[in-house]
Amino acid sequence: MKKKNNLGKLTDNSWRFVNAIEGDMITGKSHNKPSVEKLAKTFGITNQNIIKELTELAIVRQARYISQDIRHDLQYKYWKIVELYKIQVNLSHR
Repeated sequence: MKKKNNLGKLTDNSWRFVNAIEGDMITGKSHNKPSVEKLAKTFGITNQNIIKELTELAIVRQARYISQDIRHDLQYKYWKIVELYKIQVNLSHR
């Protein structure tokens, strides 16, 4: 069964937020839950579930980019994805 997400069709501001998170990942800027929520708010995004889904989308896009980069060998890609995993912010909420 396919997992249903909360995203639907993404707005321009949603894509801007995803791009901002990706840019921060590329530059190594770390985030925590409050900083991600604050960044999302600058794009008019306040729903915690949407913020979580968009942040996960940014992580998946970066992992996909790394894995498909033909300029690097498998070991390099592996360690880049490990680094990505290490800087991943925990956005779970109860």
